[in-house]
Amino acid sequence: MTTFKFYAGEVDGNKLTLAVELRPTAGRIWGEVTNANGARVPGTVEVEGLELSICGEVYDATGQELGGGQCVDTLAAVIERGTLAPDLSREAGAWLLEVWRAWHLNGMKAGCAHQRAAGWDQRPIDPTKPTNAYGKHSPSQRSDSWNMLTWASPEDVPGGLMGVSCPECGYRYGTAWLFEPLPVDVETFIRGLARLPASAGAEGQSRAAATAAGVRFSVLGQVDRNPNMPGAEGDHWRVKLARGGRSMTLVFTKGHGHDGKRPTVHEVIECLRADASSVEGADGFEEWARDLGMSSDLRDAEKSYRHGTCRNCGRDGAEDRYSLGLYAMHACGACWRRSGYLDEAASSFDPLDAGESYDGDA
Repeated sequence: MTTFKFYAGEVDGNKLTLAVELRPTAGRIWGEVTNANGARVPGTVEVEGLELSICGEVYDATGQELGGGQCVDTLAAVIERGTLAPDLSREAGAWLLEVWRAWHLNGMKAGCAHQRAAGWDQRPIDPTKPTNAYGKHSPSQRSDSWNMLTWASPEDVPGGLMGVSCPECGYRYGTAWLFEPLPVDVETFIRGLARLPASAGAEGQSRAAATAAGVRFSVLGQVDRNPNMPGAEGDHWRVKLARGGRSMTLVFTKGHGHDGKRPTVHEVIECLRADASSVEGADGFEEWARDLGMSSDLRDAEKSYRHGTCRNCGRDGAEDRYSLGLYAMHACGACWRRSGYLDEAASSFDPLDAGESYDGDA
């Protein structure tokens, strides 16, 4: 299965990212089958192929998710009056829009190829309304539906197409989910989109979730080392997560390959989730160490797992340490004195002492 996300563009101050899947599937096409009497008759034939799924995610300028799913109209607006992603040409954007409309969930088509080509699903019950209008569109209609004749039977609405046979192959509309194989050029085009820059969709979701939960994220500045990762190379950032009257301050390390970029709330939260999950999902220290590729007899590995010991040297007697009123680390007295943290009250802290201070998601 191929899955990827990419940034598609911006319109009216909102950003659109797309999540794409190409997944193997076993579907059915309408063809000829052999019945119990050995005769060849029309029926569904099982085939294997690829099913395409495209879903959008729309975010505002702050990273708050506004909605998602089949927001095809948003992509159309980006193409018409917005700004496409730098690596997505207008021609490619228009083809993407066409592919999305025509081939999304190509393994779940209600009509045969002939019925789709004839535009059965574009014929309205009430011509004065758009096809995406929902409700009753005819005096004889017994239940609500979209304003499409394919959603109503001839017995319910004059001209209804649900269950009506195709004049060319005999398939009755809506009686099966049919598979329509992706054309080679469509598959090639979709796979080519994977080269576009990865979307900020996941990061946007983290920012949105943090905002909804009342979490504030701050980067307090850089420090010269990470006391919880002795010997680790990279850029070490002191960050703070706060919610209500509680807060958590830690040193977050990013490799030199990030070119000095500040950590984001998404990066920090995802690392914390991964750390917590690795402990909660393990049946004891040995399994935890084995899952992470560590030797279970390593003292450094065990002290990372044990909460009651110093996170730096592994000695007992450690306790939570606070710097400038904020949680800094779980350490013994000796390691705390060597850590470089300021063991002072919060009132003595000037944000400028840490370089630049800001609330990334305030």
